[in-house]
Amino acid sequence: MGPDLATLKKMMSDHGVQRLLFKRLSPNDNSKNQPYFGPDLTSLGFIPTGEIRGTPTTSDKPKKSQVKFLASLDFYWLGDEGELASAPNAKLIFYPQYPEVRFSGFLLGCASGPNELMDPKKRGREEGRILFLGISQDGRIIGYLAPADSEIARYLTGTWDFASIGVFEEVPTVYAAAPSDSRSELLRELRRISAKGWIDSKRLKADGSTIAYSAPNGGGFTLEAEFGITPNGYSEPDFLGWELKQYAVRNLDKPSGGRVTLMTPEPNGGFYKDRGVEEFLLKFGYADTKGRDRLNFCGTHKAGVKHQRTGLTLSMPGFDEENTKLIDPSSGLFLVNDDGEPAATWSYASILDHWKRKHAQAAYVPSTRRRDPKLQYRFSSNVDLGTGTGMSRLLGAISSGTVFYDPGIIMKDASGSRRPIKRRSQFRVTAPNLHTLYELFERVVLDE
Repeated sequence: MGPDLATLKKMMSDHGVQRLLFKRLSPNDNSKNQPYFGPDLTSLGFIPTGEIRGTPTTSDKPKKSQVKFLASLDFYWLGDEGELASAPNAKLIFYPQYPEVRFSGFLLGCASGPNELMDPKKRGREEGRILFLGISQDGRIIGYLAPADSEIARYLTGTWDFASIGVFEEVPTVYAAAPSDSRSELLRELRRISAKGWIDSKRLKADGSTIAYSAPNGGGFTLEAEFGITPNGYSEPDFLGWELKQYAVRNLDKPSGGRVTLMTPEPNGGFYKDRGVEEFLLKFGYADTKGRDRLNFCGTHKAGVKHQRTGLTLSMPGFDEENTKLIDPSSGLFLVNDDGEPAATWSYASILDHWKRKHAQAAYVPSTRRRDPKLQYRFSSNVDLGTGTGMSRLLGAISSGTVFYDPGIIMKDASGSRRPIKRRSQFRVTAPNLHTLYELFERVVLDE
């Protein structure tokens, strides 16, 4: 009748699994109806995905936006003896019009998947089936389906003591215990860090060692180092499902204002992509206003507003601003000149990919810095927590100008033969407007 839970955990860990989640399947969770995984891809940031691409749907339902996004998965089924079978067509499908995410293609082309347990004409409508997803450090997903009459399913039917992550629950593994309340764990760490006062600017290396960091953007690195966050094999939230976002303010007692960097996606189209950053700067950059030998491409670019220095306007073809609805998933954000030439573009699929990775739950932490006696940071005891977001919220915020493109692309020694280039394409928001991106946004005072 298959392995028990302890044996399953051991088999999963033998294949490099570091997180083990499960979903109690409903009768509609089968190969025909596709198992429901959540309302938005942003709620599934813990599931590593490959390329995301937008495509029209074939739905004939009226008054529905004909849009869907496909996210490929590196997925394998685990057999009762520990063997793996590749499911090369497994993917997540996000339907923004509903909104919902479905698990699809998980049996197509697979040599030994759980066909009978997912076939609605056989056992695919049985109540009590349990779907496990093992997440490995290298981004593979290993699935196991326990039938309703298995020892695992009988055990889990009688207990609800596991931490919930959307429609999933998490089983503690040999690598880490899933805390029952990640919010409390997060706030405890933030309280500890705030109470330390001034902290030397630092950065954590991949091997876990700490090094001093002297560049002026060290606030985020210092906060991550305090959390013990090291680079990982694939993008995932920083701490127990929470993304950490630090931003600079002048007064920690009244942390207002401040620009918060949400994401830094490189353009994947337009002149920037086709001709390279150097030619992009030579064509669209402007002379440094302080007289330095530089070409700059900087400044706040809001949707529908021409930027005075760059002469470019951020547009959103394929997005219905009035109804905040995506109409053409194959389009994207376009930075264009007066002739309509795209200087830089980001496909909607690439924006969704960046947004979905880390923003389902985010903590926004104000900080201030000083340079004497050396570069140090202090972190506020007033932090903001945002939970529940989605692509429509983000695109709506961009279309209204609340979220804006704020690049820092610079060519130094522009008149010389060697012209070093710094590139940074970033989408940002002012701290008072963060609440517009989340269903729930709350201020927490750590020292109360």
